[in-house]
Amino acid sequence: MRWPVKPVEDRPRAFALAAPGADSAPGPAWHAIESFGGRTYRWTALEKVTWQLAELPYHSGKIRFFITPVIGVRAELRQQCRLSFAGQTLPLELHEGNLTAEFLYSSSSEATVVLTTHKPQPPPGRPNARKLGLSIAT
Repeated sequence: MRWPVKPVEDRPRAFALAAPGADSAPGPAWHAIESFGGRTYRWTALEKVTWQLAELPYHSGKIRFFITPVIGVRAELRQQCRLSFAGQTLPLELHEGNLTAEFLYSSSSEATVVLTTHKPQPPPGRPNARKLGLSIAT
């Protein structure tokens, strides 16, 4: 399934990986859309979420992906998050409120990005609640 991948206009070769918008139904990878502080987002429901780029934007070089969490994530959980692209897996770095990773790629790279998070878990003190991963902006 194709989830939103948006070019970041002021940063060449930078793409925001977003949760599906209001026009997409929840599925196995995502919970229903929610809002907080004027932003819409979805919680991830699985440890792995995949984005498929329509095509690679350039022949080769560096590319940076941004994920904007809406609800803060504890450092010990954030440190378990990885992004995979072009045969590489990198930890996500926190930069200006975004989780980011920068990759080298070539024109032969597969245009798939995979986020691996901590195992989704219910909120503290609510063992029967739905299991939540990361809250990702739409």
